[in-house]
Amino acid sequence: MDFDRVEAVKIESHDLVLHGFLGCPPGAKGLVLFADGSGSGRMSPRNQEVARSLRRKSLATLLLDLLTEEEENLDRSNSKLHFNIGFLAKRLLLATDWVNQHEP
Repeated sequence: MDFDRVEAVKIESHDLVLHGFLGCPPGAKGLVLFADGSGSGRMSPRNQEVARSLRRKSLATLLLDLLTEEEENLDRSNSKLHFNIGFLAKRLLLATDWVNQHEP
């Protein structure tokens, strides 16, 4: 079984697009959503390895960046967005709604 196989997904709402990697092993018992607003996100080798380990345990995974690339670039200079809990919580709710609408 290939636990490395993931699908690139886009979570879209109005003019916002969040990018993620969805991995769903056969017979998944649930889903773990990795949401990151501080830069390590979906591309982090550490996050990808943890997600792979969870998929081996029959859990689907969604690695998601809560900031767009443009927001991430802006945040590098002022660090306001990745400390804005209300802002990040809204993004997490958007991702949760997307997951609920796209259940296999």
